[in-house]
Amino acid sequence: MTESAMDLDAYILKKDDCIWRVIQDETFLISKDGKYIHKLDEIGTEIWQKIEGSNTVTDIINHICSIFDVDEETAKQDIIEFIQQLGRLNIVTLNGKNSK
Repeated sequence: MTESAMDLDAYILKKDDCIWRVIQDETFLISKDGKYIHKLDEIGTEIWQKIEGSNTVTDIINHICSIFDVDEETAKQDIIEFIQQLGRLNIVTLNGKNSK
């Protein structure tokens, strides 16, 4: 999915079968079979915590810009790429409307 294909007004939701834990401001995502672990840094963890079904991609971009020293265009590109990676791992979904 390219940036132009991602709906910035879509709501993002973690899949129910995703296993994850936050330990000292870092998030660890664990595959269902336990064969791999993905470690998220502070910014990745902040994004992950906003993926709850009630925030759009735009909401998350605005949130990251408000708490980290990053311009909107850089945040947008990085967050879209991050969400696409999570999508390839099959641990998040994008919905066209609020899922809560």
